[in-house]
Amino acid sequence: MFLKEVVINGFKSFADRTRVHLKPGVTCIVGPNGCGKSNIVDAIRWVLGEQSAKALRGGKMQDVIFQGTDKRKPLSLCEVSLIFSDCEKELGTAFNEVSITRRVTRDGGSDYFLNGKHCRLKDIQQLFMDTGIGQVSYSFMVQGQIDQILSSNPAERRTIFEEAAGITKYKTQRREALNKLALVDQNLSRVTDVTEEIGRQITTLKRQASKALRYKRVKHRLMHLDLASNAYQYRERHKTIQSLSVEAARLKASVGSASSILEEKEASLESLRAERNARHEDLRSVQQAVYDLRGEKEQAENQAELCDMRLQDIAGRTESIGQELTSLKEDRASIASKLQEGVQTREQHVSLVGASDVIFKEKSEELEAAQLNLQQAERSLSEKRQALNTIEASMETLRSKATACEVDLKTCEAQTQDLEGQSSEIEQERAQAAEALATAEKEIESLEAKKTTAASLVEQARSRVQESRETFKAHQQTIQDAERAIARDTAQLQALEGLQEKLEGFSEGAKAILKGKLGEVLPREAAMLLSKHFTVDPKHAPALEAILGTAVEAIALDAASKAVPTMAFLREKKLGRACVQVPLSRAFSVPSSLPSFLTPALDAVKVDSDEASARVRDLFTGCYFAESLEVFLDFWAKQPSFEFFLVATQEGALVDCRGLVYGGGQGHKKGSGLIQREAEIRDLKASLKEQNKASSALHEKAKELQALCDEAESSLETAQGVLQEANHAFSVAQSHVRSAQELSQKIAHRFDRYEAQSKALKDKHASAQKRLEDAQRLLEESRGRAESHKSAMAELESSLQHLRDICEQKREALVDVRVELTEKRQRLESLSSGVTQLESQDRELARRFVQCEQELASLAEQKASLETESKGYRAQSQAQSEELDKKTAELKSVQERASAAEAAINELEEGFSGERKALHEQEVALNGLEVKLAEHRSQARFLEEKVQSEYETDVTDVDWKWELWTADEPFEIKVNLDDILEDQDEPLTEKRGDPTEEDFARLESTDWKPIEEEIRTLRSKLSSMGAVNLVAIEEYAELRERHSFLTAQCQDLTTSKDELLAAIDDINHKSQALFLETFEKVRENFKFTFDALFGGGVADLELVNKEDVLESGIDIVARPPGTRLRNLSLLSGGQKTMTAVALLFAIYKVKPSPFCVLDELDAPLDDANIGRFTDMLKTFTQYSQFLVISHNKRTIAAADILYGVTMQERGVTELVSLLFNHKTGKAETVAAAQPEAVREDPADEALPELVEV
Repeated sequence: MFLKEVVINGFKSFADRTRVHLKPGVTCIVGPNGCGKSNIVDAIRWVLGEQSAKALRGGKMQDVIFQGTDKRKPLSLCEVSLIFSDCEKELGTAFNEVSITRRVTRDGGSDYFLNGKHCRLKDIQQLFMDTGIGQVSYSFMVQGQIDQILSSNPAERRTIFEEAAGITKYKTQRREALNKLALVDQNLSRVTDVTEEIGRQITTLKRQASKALRYKRVKHRLMHLDLASNAYQYRERHKTIQSLSVEAARLKASVGSASSILEEKEASLESLRAERNARHEDLRSVQQAVYDLRGEKEQAENQAELCDMRLQDIAGRTESIGQELTSLKEDRASIASKLQEGVQTREQHVSLVGASDVIFKEKSEELEAAQLNLQQAERSLSEKRQALNTIEASMETLRSKATACEVDLKTCEAQTQDLEGQSSEIEQERAQAAEALATAEKEIESLEAKKTTAASLVEQARSRVQESRETFKAHQQTIQDAERAIARDTAQLQALEGLQEKLEGFSEGAKAILKGKLGEVLPREAAMLLSKHFTVDPKHAPALEAILGTAVEAIALDAASKAVPTMAFLREKKLGRACVQVPLSRAFSVPSSLPSFLTPALDAVKVDSDEASARVRDLFTGCYFAESLEVFLDFWAKQPSFEFFLVATQEGALVDCRGLVYGGGQGHKKGSGLIQREAEIRDLKASLKEQNKASSALHEKAKELQALCDEAESSLETAQGVLQEANHAFSVAQSHVRSAQELSQKIAHRFDRYEAQSKALKDKHASAQKRLEDAQRLLEESRGRAESHKSAMAELESSLQHLRDICEQKREALVDVRVELTEKRQRLESLSSGVTQLESQDRELARRFVQCEQELASLAEQKASLETESKGYRAQSQAQSEELDKKTAELKSVQERASAAEAAINELEEGFSGERKALHEQEVALNGLEVKLAEHRSQARFLEEKVQSEYETDVTDVDWKWELWTADEPFEIKVNLDDILEDQDEPLTEKRGDPTEEDFARLESTDWKPIEEEIRTLRSKLSSMGAVNLVAIEEYAELRERHSFLTAQCQDLTTSKDELLAAIDDINHKSQALFLETFEKVRENFKFTFDALFGGGVADLELVNKEDVLESGIDIVARPPGTRLRNLSLLSGGQKTMTAVALLFAIYKVKPSPFCVLDELDAPLDDANIGRFTDMLKTFTQYSQFLVISHNKRTIAAADILYGVTMQERGVTELVSLLFNHKTGKAETVAAAQPEAVREDPADEALPELVEV
């Protein structure tokens, strides 16, 4: 593969599209400084992906675009293309030619193209990876940067060795794999943390979802029952509204007939009212006329005063314009005189400028003739100098050949001595390598046993961890069950306490007293609720409630006098009924002995305060608890003298002293009684206390189990660490075995090379001796021809200096004439500008003079008009004053007639009061009916708004039968919650399907009281649940699904991590083998090329860290002959260049790049080193293509193709090629690589074929 063509368009100084055709061999680019030679190198580096504008000698990337010249505009973009040929093998493509292109625009756009198709920079880098081609590879050696290879630190220096070894792609793959591994570790850690966090959250969320599910089920039934109740009530209200509407219509008809009779009688009254209104209208019109006359009079007076003020302003303005006209006449006279003088002066300078132009043209023609003679003389001298340079170049070539032959002779002798000393070293290294291999194999056997033991320990630890986790998980389930029971009892306790706080079950009157609504009649402090001050055993609670009955809400008063006002206030304010207790003094005789089945109620009741003790005693005196109703009735029948007030059984049956017996089934649900509710609250508190203790014990045990899990996991981590260390040691031992085997193979290869090199050195010594003798003979012949050319050139240079002096004199005279002509032209332009300004000022003054005269005329007309208007306004004011007096007298007359009409109307209206009263009574009745109708409608609207606000539906669209039927249907769940449904205590009902007509008919006889009671119960149940997270169901389903997903992802990440580690290990093995092999080859080649270029000396390459070959830096040892330098920085500039060149060619012998660019690399070299450099350059043309930029004649002479760089147009680079003809042995200069934009003939686009030397 070689670089066939470089196409440059708009890059730096290449303004036009330029093609540089290249061929295998050495291509040299020459030209003066600053003409654009290095721009070709920059263009190649740029298209290969150089991203640093500073490296391209710019501030930003847009600086590489052609910036324009005095004659050319800047370009908007630049583009460079490289065309490679014979690419199938090196690049692995199916194309013989590959083209890469880079384009940059001024707006910051940057594009890459591969064979005309858009691509990425990464694609181009991957294409040329491990070929030696790149913007920072060893294929570019630039002056000023050549010693960076030597001055770089060892770690940075290894880059070019990696490129030569072909492991750059492996390094890139390894870096990408490590980045992916870090990302996998990061993701795995994050996924693990998230999974653990979700695992902790999912338990709490499951409990919330279960609660939300219960809430939705209750809400579902409540909604449908409430809708059914509201819809049924709305239908009943609607029927009532219809009947009331009929009655209201009848009353409206009666009111209408009475109103018509009254209206007929009021018609006569209306005529009087009309007359009265006419009088009032006349009065208003006369008053308005008076007001209008007064306003018009004042307006006329104001207008007259305004005209007087404007007349005064016009007089002042007329005087000011007269003064301005006088000033304008004086200014115009002054400008006219100045204008005449300026015109005369300008005519004089026009004639002077014409004479100076003639003199300037004569001096210019004389200078052009002198410059033509000078150019002819310089051309003759250049031809002589070129011929001399050719002769000297051939002499330098001969000297180089002679020097190279001497160096080859000395090199052969030195290498022969070195090879003789290497034989014993190779034998010793072979024995050491065999011993190291045996030691490494024994170490592998011992490590294999350790690895097996560690693996078994890991399995044992893993099983312990699994057992600990399962035990901990089971205990966690027990804790969850306990917490669920605590939450259920807590919710029930909160609900019961809420009912107690809201006084649920108390009458409205009792609530009003306990809430302090009676004010001063009965303050809250004077009322004591007796049921709060005593407790009873739960087994006696039904009997106690039976005895108390409605007295369960009895409120004790501190004085009997307060009972009457209290009841009166409740009745007056309609606050409901209440039960109060007043102090009394009565007593029942208590038998000395009671049967065992009877217990006094006072003995079963416990009172919590002395204050309430007497009141509780009064409440339960004469009351007993019996075991059964049958036993007590038998006892009473036998002893009718037994005194008691009430006797209650444990089943709730009640017997009073009048012989009344109450009993049967309970009409309320469990827990609805106040006494039982208090008992349940006490039981729940005691139960919760015990449950919390048990929960604390369970949590303590969970901590112990967690500690055991942590201990087991710690043991597992320790065992895994031991196993990992064993694996690592085993891998290290394996690498030692491989290293020992590779070392043995390398020693065998070195011995084979030793024998081959010995034979080659003998042949090379004989050939070098013969070439030295031929070069010395030809050198003497060339010296004679060079002396004759030098004498001819001395004569030409003397005549050329004389012509240069003449040209300089002519140029100075022309400059003087040009300066004088410029001064005269500037003076003429200044005079012309002054005349133009004076003419403009004169025109402006004339225009202003005309404006002032026109304004004076306009002011005179305005003055006459204003005087006329002022007189008219004053006459109008006088006439309006007289009319105003007449209208005032008329106003008084109209007011007297209006007062008389009003008195007549008042007399008639007094006779209609009786009829109006009767009509009013009918209207009141109608209004009462309409109020009732409005109330019912209001209640109906309330139902509509209630249903709309609570359920967002129209009550008229609700079918109460359907809603009642749907309330018994099971609640549907849209997400999968099988695990939650299993924990629900409530049984699931089966779906009944759509109702039939018979079902709807049965619903007509529905008893709504139990439904209303259930609605209240459901609302209370919802309220007792407290805050409910309604989205917990969906969140739990999503979180459970996410937990499963993350668990699977965690497993996938673990698998990916293992695969990446295996891939990295494989890459490391391959990279290490390739790098060591290439390093050894380059090391041997470096010793040889250093010796060839310096004629001796010591050179070597060493790894800084031999244990870590893939990351080890590389040290360079270079000691030229006769020196003992220990630091590369002590080398001279030429020695550094030669050392770098030796290293470059050593690498090229192992991995040659398709092309190499050398930019003024030979600048610091002397003639002897130039010869060695060019000889080695020609030797390596069989491996690579070289593009050389140089000013050295001997380097130029070694080129196969020569391009000259010029700037015929300043700022624009052009190329000229030098072609060599094998037949004649002469060079021909022709135009080459012309810009495509200026070629007229398409046939000119093809360059003449460049003939190799």
